[in-house]
Amino acid sequence: MAPFSFIGGLEEVVPMSCQDLKEVDERTKALVIQPYGDRYFALYDGEDLVCVTVYKKGALEVKRRLEMGFAQKND
Repeated sequence: MAPFSFIGGLEEVVPMSCQDLKEVDERTKALVIQPYGDRYFALYDGEDLVCVTVYKKGALEVKRRLEMGFAQKND
């Protein structure tokens, strides 16, 4: 069974091939979501703070869009 990637929103799941996974930029692995304070979520690129969101779903969407941008940049 192929790994899955969230493309086009959280409702739509699109399978990715092993080749697609190999082509993903190494930098995207550095994007990490962590709790920020009592009720916020922060997205970090390595040690750099990228953004703070109220909802985790918002942080996941920002991360998804950045990863898509990194993947398109490598094409």
